[in-house]
Amino acid sequence: MPLLDGMSPTLLHNDLHPRNLLVRQGAERWDLAAILDWEYAWVRDAVWDLARFEMWRPEDIGLTPPAFYEGYAIPPNALRFRLYELALYL
Repeated sequence: MPLLDGMSPTLLHNDLHPRNLLVRQGAERWDLAAILDWEYAWVRDAVWDLARFEMWRPEDIGLTPPAFYEGYAIPPNALRFRLYELALYL
């Protein structure tokens, strides 16, 4: 299946949301210092973590800055992102 063939198995947090991110003040912006609470970690496509991050935030913190995705080292595949979003809703 071409849509899923392009994914690379990656260690995922699987409960990524703003309360599990530790940040510190950098020279020009906030920098990610650590990701906390790894009890639900598993191996899967990294786009899964990004879809969960966008959907299941405890509060609205505004748009995710592009630097977050750059730091994650992958641009999210839009079609897979929407497929995972549908799976999470169901």
